[in-house]
Amino acid sequence: MLSGFCFVTASPPPLARWVSIVGHPFVLIVLLTAVATARLQGGKVAASAVGFVMAAAILPVGLFMYSQVKSGRCGTVDASRRSERPALFALMLALLVVLGLFLRGLPKLALLSSGLIAAAAILIVAFVLNTWIKSSMHMAFASWVAVTLLVIALPLGLALLIALPLLGWSRLAMHRHTLLEVLVGTVLGATVGWLGIMR
Repeated sequence: MLSGFCFVTASPPPLARWVSIVGHPFVLIVLLTAVATARLQGGKVAASAVGFVMAAAILPVGLFMYSQVKSGRCGTVDASRRSERPALFALMLALLVVLGLFLRGLPKLALLSSGLIAAAAILIVAFVLNTWIKSSMHMAFASWVAVTLLVIALPLGLALLIALPLLGWSRLAMHRHTLLEVLVGTVLGATVGWLGIMR
């Protein structure tokens, strides 16, 4: 049913909700940041990188989505309707630009730049596609991180790849996406990941 500007559904299965939480883009971005920087720069730099990403990107986006829910503009923090997504995409892209400029002065965190470019590519394509289809950002970011981790941490990348169907099921079970939207998100993220590792 419709509530305010958002699409509200019946209570999803508990497993689907937990899978969606564990496979949330925020969680996976932190995971990729931690693993990549730890492998290339060590634990101290990894901790700094994770703190930086959380404070400068994840926290602002999370607060924005929380304010959208509290104001009644949205019933869920998932931006469950296409009409909710442009403002979210615009905010995330603006944050990525600011972060990219800021990273130029932090040589030890410069390796995050490639991740910012990949995330921006996913968001820009999803933004364009949003006119026609609400591609799954859960699946896009999960498949991007999975493909990227195949190069950085093979066992972890394989585990995430194997878990992709479960995450896709959770998005369907929660009525957040159609099968086509799940597939489009998966292909989008995997393509960006593949192009990134082939560079």
